Amino acid sequence: MARLTLGVLLFGVISFVPFDARAGSAPPALYNKSVLISWTESRDMKIPSTGRVIHRTTDIDYGIYISSAGRVFSQMGRQNKALRYTRMTVNQSGSSVGPDGNTIKTSNEHYGRSLSFQGRSITTTTKFESGARQIRVDFDEGFGSCRVTVVHANERNAPAMVHDDMNSRLFIVSAVDSSAPTCAIRDGNIFGG
Repeated sequence: MARLTLGVLLFGVISFVPFDARAGSAPPALYNKSVLISWTESRDMKIPSTGRVIHRTTDIDYGIYISSAGRVFSQMGRQNKALRYTRMTVNQSGSSVGPDGNTIKTSNEHYGRSLSFQGRSITTTTKFESGARQIRVDFDEGFGSCRVTVVHANERNAPAMVHDDMNSRLFIVSAVDSSAPTCAIRDGNIFGG
């Protein structure tokens, strides 16, 4: 899990979002702790405007920090592995939501996340134009270790998920495989505060 650091997050999608703790109180055992999550997604996608079918593999890092006051912050980084002209290309986008609720984001950041606590679990949901991704972190009784599950789903009766990529192109995602999920808990703020 050493892969997730603030420096690594800066090269991918950057999204730093403070969440309102009233939306689901964080367990006191997680106060002043960070949860570090990573996984790899492999997607089969079609670009409707051209009919072109592509396969994309993406490494995703997701960090969550719960302050000593129970306030929750998160940051997600994503690096697409796309070989083009024998070079790897990296796409970037980002957003930030301030305490006043105003959102600041780059023009290629399209989706917000909702985060909630239920008992010994954190659930983060991202809704796309059609379909969604859910990240669920389950903690042991002492909140000393965690396990992560990443699930993608189509809307009812829909043949595929539909969403924009980081360059505002619409994609139809016919298959998604999430693999190599990792989860770790660290003391303190991984975002450097």
